[in-house]
Amino acid sequence: MDIRTMYLVVGIVYLAVPFTLYLAIRSKSDRQTLVWNLAWISMGLGAVLVGLRGVVPDWMSFFLAHTAFAAAYLCRAAVLMMEQDLPAHTMQQSLLRRYGVVAALYLGVFGTMVVTDTEPAHRMIFVNLVHLYFFLEFAVQAVRVSRVTGRSGALLLAVMGLMIGFGFLVRALGLMADIDGRQDTFHPSVDQSVILLLALIGFVIGHFGFFQLRVERLAVQKQRVMDQLVDAEQINQQLQKVLEERNDHLKRVSVMNTVSGLGMLAGSLTHELSQPLTAIRLNLGFVERVLPTLPGSEAAHDALREVTSESERLYGVVSRLRSLFQKGATVHEPLVLSDLAASVAAIVESHCREEQILLHQDFVDRSIIKGDKVQIQSLLLNLLNNAIEAIRDSHKKGNIWLSVARRQDRVVVTVRDDGPGFPNQFSPQDPQVFFSSKPDGSGVGLWLSRLVAQSHGGTLTGSHCYAPDGASVEVVFPLYDPVRDNAPWQSLG
Repeated sequence: MDIRTMYLVVGIVYLAVPFTLYLAIRSKSDRQTLVWNLAWISMGLGAVLVGLRGVVPDWMSFFLAHTAFAAAYLCRAAVLMMEQDLPAHTMQQSLLRRYGVVAALYLGVFGTMVVTDTEPAHRMIFVNLVHLYFFLEFAVQAVRVSRVTGRSGALLLAVMGLMIGFGFLVRALGLMADIDGRQDTFHPSVDQSVILLLALIGFVIGHFGFFQLRVERLAVQKQRVMDQLVDAEQINQQLQKVLEERNDHLKRVSVMNTVSGLGMLAGSLTHELSQPLTAIRLNLGFVERVLPTLPGSEAAHDALREVTSESERLYGVVSRLRSLFQKGATVHEPLVLSDLAASVAAIVESHCREEQILLHQDFVDRSIIKGDKVQIQSLLLNLLNNAIEAIRDSHKKGNIWLSVARRQDRVVVTVRDDGPGFPNQFSPQDPQVFFSSKPDGSGVGLWLSRLVAQSHGGTLTGSHCYAPDGASVEVVFPLYDPVRDNAPWQSLG
């Protein structure tokens, strides 16, 4: 195969392979791939025009061919700059300053040599030295890209630059060694064959390197997208947390508004009920003074004392209800919790008998707490009434266990029943105001009981029970400490 044919073969390969690859991956290619293919198409066009020297006009085989070579070098330099993600204006300035000036000088000097009929051997030496410079510069830049990005594909591009540059060096040295014997571009020689062979091998290695670079770049982009997805997920979780906190804040505001309304309602009830209750108490006092003077009035006198006691308790409940919601004086005093539980149990015993419910009581512990007697009695009464109603609604005989026990520095009162238990949609750990599983329930009782427990420094928690099934509510109060509570009081019976 003669040298002219080899030029044409190399040029056709440079033209056909990039164009075919571009068509094959056109839907997935980007600007960097396009520029890379344009570099080799320009190189191939220049090689074909050189191979057609004497067939096409000289301006095409000389000026147009070497303009294509210069454009190819600019495109390859741009590919490496794109790999470093340089800004567009920075890349343009670097191309013009570093490669554009050299390319312009190359075309200017070569054109001058053609016009002035410089010896072909001298002209070819100049051309090969310029090609050597461009490929060595490309290799240096490729190594720099590999160091900056850590991508192995850039090293293959550096190998391509060194290999083709070495071919041009061999060609230039061959021309210099026999400068008087070579007057034709297509003069057969070993250095001609070496440069054309290394150009083909370097072309293959360069494409492997470029596509390796693309794969590594896509992997980095994929990892970046995955990191962004993780960040987006974390942001979504944070937003979800913010939304939950906002909803919780809105619930608290709603509860505060409700409590404020209940406080106003309690104040209104206290005002409206206090006058008739006062009248009832005065009338009962008058009857109590007159009744002993009548014969056979012992039984009526006992019943009257019971009515008087209950009216006094009702008056205390109404008058202290508002203290749960408003700042004011409450009567906190040392109390034996077992005595309070026993007094409440005595109130509901008759109701339990009517509903065929057996009330079990365990009040052995005599621990003392400090609190408001009426509020704690109301709390226990509400819990017992809830247990009675739960068993009654299940239409069966049942049991209720009421106990008081001490746990270290706490006193625990437990109300447990073997009824149907808490409904699924109800949270006994966090009862909500106005939520009730009973058709005629107000949804305030358990929530209000929890508020009472918290106002005494305690807690109220509920749980489902098994074997037997049912519900259990524990109210925990802090044990009374005379030193801590600043009260010089020692013992209750």
